[in-house]
Amino acid sequence: MWLEGEAWDESWDNLQFRAWRLEAQPVYTMAEEEEEFARWRRGEEIPPDEEWLDDIRLSVEEGIHFGRVRVIPGPPHSDYLRYQFEVGYKPTIPVGHDVRILDLSRVSNPGLPSEDFWLLDDKVVRMLYREDGTQIGRKLVADPAELRKYEQYMQLAIANSVPFSEYDY
Repeated sequence: MWLEGEAWDESWDNLQFRAWRLEAQPVYTMAEEEEEFARWRRGEEIPPDEEWLDDIRLSVEEGIHFGRVRVIPGPPHSDYLRYQFEVGYKPTIPVGHDVRILDLSRVSNPGLPSEDFWLLDDKVVRMLYREDGTQIGRKLVADPAELRKYEQYMQLAIANSVPFSEYDY
């Protein structure tokens, strides 16, 4: 089942215990980030997304684990990755977002897929991208047996990564 619009929003409604993501793409090409990314590259200060911060903060206060592991190939880091670190991750950590980095120049891939996914409670949502990082869709994994496999990916990613605050970039 493809998740778009209201179906995607409903996946976030009433979370009970987990919102966790594996990010494995080298770059994400998102039209809504283009202008902000260009401003960041010019050295402009980008204010944090207060709505996103509030969503994370409220989720964490309700006992929901909000986390991710970002898989990267290692240095040198692209402008986009540095933007993602500075604008996307740093502001979220103080509100309870558990951001971790798995640097493949420091540790071998422990068997993670090259696809991105979210674990939203007991749902697996595969995030589908073109090679250039453009998102082409989100797909709910309907087979409940697949949940265990994706939870194992999550455990591997966490065990082989370091907290963002400990990652020297």
